[in-house]
Amino acid sequence: MLWWALGVVVSVIIFGILINRLDAQAVIKNAIGVWKLPLALSLFISLAANLGLSSWQWRTVYDEIGYSIPVEEHAFVKLALYPLRAALPLRAGDLGRAVYLSAQHRVPVALGVATHGLILIVNTTILLYLSVIGFLGAGHIMLSAMAFTLFGGIIIGVVIGRNYLVSAQTTEAKRAGWFERQLYKMRPVADLSLNSLLPITLLGLVTLLAQIVSFSLIATALDVPIPPEKIFTYTPIIMLAGSLPFTFMGLGVREWTTIRLFAPFAGPETLLSLGVLFSVIDQLIFAFIGLIMLPPFIKACRIKDWPGVKEW
Repeated sequence: MLWWALGVVVSVIIFGILINRLDAQAVIKNAIGVWKLPLALSLFISLAANLGLSSWQWRTVYDEIGYSIPVEEHAFVKLALYPLRAALPLRAGDLGRAVYLSAQHRVPVALGVATHGLILIVNTTILLYLSVIGFLGAGHIMLSAMAFTLFGGIIIGVVIGRNYLVSAQTTEAKRAGWFERQLYKMRPVADLSLNSLLPITLLGLVTLLAQIVSFSLIATALDVPIPPEKIFTYTPIIMLAGSLPFTFMGLGVREWTTIRLFAPFAGPETLLSLGVLFSVIDQLIFAFIGLIMLPPFIKACRIKDWPGVKEW
């Protein structure tokens, strides 16, 4: 938990520095006096993206590997994982999905972890690709090159990893040691074709674009005149910064990046309000709602006939 504690400290320090340099009363005034209609639309789109589209993406993955699980159940799991993700370091709370699906649907834990890795890779590569465009638009050639290198590295790593899993898919591997058996159970993910990955990738792209639209509506609610092309160019960078696992739910980094990137369009107090509202609508609201879902989620994970070690 030391990593989690350090993340909280980093977020508090960043917010402390920002508040110390800015007018805190102006930040609060901006947040309170926000135009309510665009903010409500932003919240609606965020709900549709983070619960509807994202859960549909998860359902598509599991449909492709042979497990038919309703969208609403994926949405329930996703909500319950938000507070776990906040409480556990390095977003380890996301692995609760594999535990739940193992208990309720007999999905091997290794396969659940593999599907989580697949979704994480797909969404991260989309975000990195959009960030490459964003850094180029902002004139940061070095940062763009770094993002492109990470993008290419992930693609190469996926190819190598898939080939390794495919090579492990033999009858001998199935009867080998524990580690080899877990690799064998991941085979459905390695067997996914490009045609199967296309709808998964498109759903991830639409989800991220919906979050960009949500950010744009918050800017409109605060009367920040940011051109649409700048919103599309810079918001993926903000989302990428907020996903880095060295702060508490991305708080602080998301707001600091918003102030730096959109400095020509509004004062720092207004931009801090923009960053905070985006964090609230994109993350914190779901974490609070997830607290309601967490008790039944934990209960569902602790059934009496928990799968045995062989099923893992």
